[in-house]
Amino acid sequence: MTEQTAIAETATAEQTEFVELVTSLTAAEWSAPSLCDGLTVRDVVVHIAAHIHGEPSGAEIKRAILRYPLQPGRVGKRLDRDQRARHAARSEENLVQWLTAPIDTPGLPTQLSELVIHQQDIRRAIDRPRSIPADRLAAVLDFSTSKTGHMSVNFARWRVRGLRLVATDFAWTRGEGPAVAGPGEALILAANGRGEALADLAGPGLAALTRRTKKWSERFASA
Repeated sequence: MTEQTAIAETATAEQTEFVELVTSLTAAEWSAPSLCDGLTVRDVVVHIAAHIHGEPSGAEIKRAILRYPLQPGRVGKRLDRDQRARHAARSEENLVQWLTAPIDTPGLPTQLSELVIHQQDIRRAIDRPRSIPADRLAAVLDFSTSKTGHMSVNFARWRVRGLRLVATDFAWTRGEGPAVAGPGEALILAANGRGEALADLAGPGLAALTRRTKKWSERFASA
């Protein structure tokens, strides 16, 4: 099995679990806040379904960047706002069907990372925990903290620079410096800006990671 085939199968497995979650949502859960700042569970479903099917386009991203140079928070908010408006008329059933359709955009490591992170954005917000396979967690940790993943996911490399991340539920570590240790799922979320996961982590590097996550959240909220 090639590496590309393996990551494709892993992304498809994550997508399938995401669909199972979304199919089971109650009306109240669809409208509940997610961990994503300002986004409901429905908004996150729209975002991830669009993401794995080629939205926003490269042209849309370029226009947003040109409009808000060096302001990634404002770029993200603009793209999300446009996306929500474009798909506002979709029913929940239609959104599930859209999310179910095969992933048809390149960059499978990015799509896997987005699927894992955004599924947890929903699950943590509505208290629907799950057990994520260790190889899936390792793949997302490796990619989202890499140079490529840093830019294409959510700038994790900036938050964890000079720190050593240590997973306590499987054998994985990365980086040099004061340690931040905890479950792999919490490391992924904290590294990618979700402050709610910081409570599940410990170690001498946690204060630095907390400051960086808070700083990013404040910048994004004020965008």
